[in-house]
Amino acid sequence: MESQLIHALKIHRHQPFASGLTGLEPDVALEPDGRVLVDLKATVTPALLQRINEGGGQVTSSFAQFNAIRALVPLHQLERLAAAREVRFISRAAVAITDTGSVNSQGDVTHMASAARTGFGIAGAGVKVGVVSDSVDYLANSQASGDLDGVTVLAGQGGFGTGEGTAMLEIIHDLAPTAQLFFATGSGGAASLAQNILNLRSNGCDIIVDDFRYANESPLQDGTIAQAVNTVTAGGALYFASAGNGGNLDAGA
Repeated sequence: MESQLIHALKIHRHQPFASGLTGLEPDVALEPDGRVLVDLKATVTPALLQRINEGGGQVTSSFAQFNAIRALVPLHQLERLAAAREVRFISRAAVAITDTGSVNSQGDVTHMASAARTGFGIAGAGVKVGVVSDSVDYLANSQASGDLDGVTVLAGQGGFGTGEGTAMLEIIHDLAPTAQLFFATGSGGAASLAQNILNLRSNGCDIIVDDFRYANESPLQDGTIAQAVNTVTAGGALYFASAGNGGNLDAGA
């Protein structure tokens, strides 16, 4: 179990975390009801899901193929849950990060997409493009203003956030106005994001783009998200992920 959770649990029990560290506060966000959102790396079984619920928890998502569960769990139940034979590790829910700022680029001009549309007589017809970001908040507003046409949002995957998904869809619509657009949220944890990448491909998306990542993604090996990307690209899809400010000139990135 992650040390921050152990620290929070000890404070809850009025126990010292470590000698001389009485003023150290854990970085754990508790819900008003005393529960905390956690990610479990575990073998997903009906018995484990039932154990979470019976202990006052709530499973928000589970993906057996990724050995992943995200759940709201009472703080005092974490040790009991960690003792289950199916559970390998419990950590605070990974924080999602989007890469766009307050100003979006003039991609249509920068990439000379308008010249390509005119010169080649193409505008995206017959191509399906999937977007992964936080949410499609304000989608109806963008459609009403004419900045977007129809968008297929995968069932239950509209997400909640700042509407960066809507902004990305607008940019793609500017570049390829006749392409068919799809959306699925990246929120809900790495396993949920990975599954939505697979779901966009299963819905026929030829191109998938994202501006979404998790702070705990490994730089040393392919994690859940990278494995999903490998799967869809091996099947013929093109995948593009934003670099944000993560480029490294020394590494040629």
